[in-house]
Amino acid sequence: MFAQPLGTFPPNDAIDRLRALHGSTGIEVFVVGWPLCEDGSTGDAVKRVAEYIRRLKKVAPTAEIVRWDERYSTQRAKEIIKTSGKPSLRKTGRGRIDTAAAGLLLQEFLDEQEDQGP
Repeated sequence: MFAQPLGTFPPNDAIDRLRALHGSTGIEVFVVGWPLCEDGSTGDAVKRVAEYIRRLKKVAPTAEIVRWDERYSTQRAKEIIKTSGKPSLRKTGRGRIDTAAAGLLLQEFLDEQEDQGP
């Protein structure tokens, strides 16, 4: 299975889109980037994401929510974009990098699930 990002959205828009997707497709698992500090500790970003997860649980109470370590995902996404021969990162903006990073996180999750087998 391959990850296919739908894009990036502001938090409120994302909650609305995820609510709609959960209702129409019955999504069972949400993978959420968990922004740990470089040393593995938690900081303000984790608090913001924890609040986001609380809101997501309200709109999709039956879905499992997986927190996935997102350290270095932006850097990895930038490197992949640079080596892909696509236009300069300056011309394409932050959304492209965030979308690629989200795709990497989801693909890592899917790969781990496949490795663990049934």
